[in-house]
Amino acid sequence: NLEAAARLLNQNHKSYAWVAVIILSHGLMKNGEDAIVGVNGHSVLVDDIRDTFSATRIPEFQDKPKLFWFQACRVNDSHEGGGASGYNYPSTQTVSTDAGVPSVNQKPTLINQMVHSATIPKHNAYRNTMDGSFFIQNLCEVFQKHAAEMTLDMMAKKVNSKVVGHNPQYQSMPEYKHTLTKEFRFEITEENKARFEQ
Repeated sequence: NLEAAARLLNQNHKSYAWVAVIILSHGLMKNGEDAIVGVNGHSVLVDDIRDTFSATRIPEFQDKPKLFWFQACRVNDSHEGGGASGYNYPSTQTVSTDAGVPSVNQKPTLINQMVHSATIPKHNAYRNTMDGSFFIQNLCEVFQKHAAEMTLDMMAKKVNSKVVGHNPQYQSMPEYKHTLTKEFRFEITEENKARFEQ
């Protein structure tokens, strides 16, 4: 499970340069927060998944990239008022707070995280029943073709562009955001090159 993986990363942090969490499932918005629905029908908040890998939980991994990909819908839970019409739009009033960003070792706890979601909030993530998810198809294609010469940031934007044009009848728009402090590039080994060429 993810908590065990996080503990392992913290204990053996010198053996790992980065971690990737890829989740393909059903999803929804619960009280305005993204959630992933498991095979048992229960949901887990995306923020709780990300927090499992925060510096609060795995401080030894704070300066290393944590990469998250979510293939899941992000529509409102039908029990909360039925679809987008149940969404509460944010107030236009100015908001102020005295609370700062949570930190560990004088750095934000969610530093060096990237989240790439199949769709933007309040929308469905599309998939073809034969070929699979628009998002995952394009993600795999872009990474296989361009990982040797492009940064993660460049590839994520390319994936977004390809998903937007994937099927004009079913418009999709992935969301990419991060708190990475450095450019990230995959190291491509000879073994990987041979696999990609197959």
